[in-house]
Amino acid sequence: MARPKTHIPVLLLALVAGMVASLVPVSVAGAQEVSVTRLQRDIADNSKRIDDLGREIDDAGRRQRQLEAEIAATEGRLQTARDLSDGIRAQIQDRAASLYVVRRTGNDPLVNLRRISDAAAAQHYGNGVSEADDALLNRLVDVSEGLDADLKRLSDARDEVVAQRDRAVAAKAALEDVLTRQRKLLAALDVIPLMGQAQLNARQIADWFDSTGMSYRLAGGMTIRDLAQIYLDEGTAEGVRGDVAFAQSVLETGYFSWALDNNYAGLGACDSCAGEPGFPTPRDGVRAQIQHLKNYGDPDSRASGLAHPPQPSWYGSDPVQAARNFDTFFAKGRAQTWQVMGKGNWATDPNYATKVIGIYIRMVVFAADHA
Repeated sequence: MARPKTHIPVLLLALVAGMVASLVPVSVAGAQEVSVTRLQRDIADNSKRIDDLGREIDDAGRRQRQLEAEIAATEGRLQTARDLSDGIRAQIQDRAASLYVVRRTGNDPLVNLRRISDAAAAQHYGNGVSEADDALLNRLVDVSEGLDADLKRLSDARDEVVAQRDRAVAAKAALEDVLTRQRKLLAALDVIPLMGQAQLNARQIADWFDSTGMSYRLAGGMTIRDLAQIYLDEGTAEGVRGDVAFAQSVLETGYFSWALDNNYAGLGACDSCAGEPGFPTPRDGVRAQIQHLKNYGDPDSRASGLAHPPQPSWYGSDPVQAARNFDTFFAKGRAQTWQVMGKGNWATDPNYATKVIGIYIRMVVFAADHA
């Protein structure tokens, strides 16, 4: 079994010192208190703002429907005024045509005299009617122009309300995205169990690592993405958080600056030890680490319940003895959350948990910012 150790690579100490201060204070409790409090306040404020935007969107929708109803009514009144105007113009044209016919004369003097008399009477009547029609027509023109102005005003108001609603919808969607990321980060800052499903995928893990600009050396030309996938596969098989286990390995190996022995977690290293054991393949090294984490995180873990037999290079080449070593681990179930790692659990460093969690938080923040 591994003995607690305190050795941390010099390169890693420099990297840890450069972490975001607000996310990685001196102690785990401090990190939780400061970050969680801030995030909870931001989440509450953003939740309220989202509710306010929702009401703003609803109000804009109601106003839009009201304006569209007013527009439809105004268009109806405008069409009625135009129809009346067209009717009056048609009547004027009909009277003009009638007068023209009446004024036509033939050869019979008596007939012509009667027509002239009728025409004069018709002209006199027509003049009176025309004056009334002109007045009504002018009135309808004024009404139509007023309705046109009302229609433009209502249409402009409707368009502005639609634009306001669209802006509110876009703002709400953006804020909801921010809130989702904040809640995910809050979950990462809160209690992080050793057991459970990973929250990050291999691409997100590898993209974060690439963003650090750190060079690495892995056996067999393996890439960080391939290694991350092994962590997720082995973690899923045993019910261990493979993404946090990867963060632990970043700490233990100084960002994999020299990891050719496939021992990514300092298994077997101690203050007085000459060295640490290596593993045949990267998967063997990850499997030993994941199984050892399961022993720390699951008080009911037994060799018979493992997805794979206990890793021989760590638990022993004899299957019976390897199973006994796994089942009788002295710290079984003693560190069910990452917050209690260190201080004798896996390492003697009292800030071990803070450092692992700090790296993991950086991974989560990066993934949220690049979703």
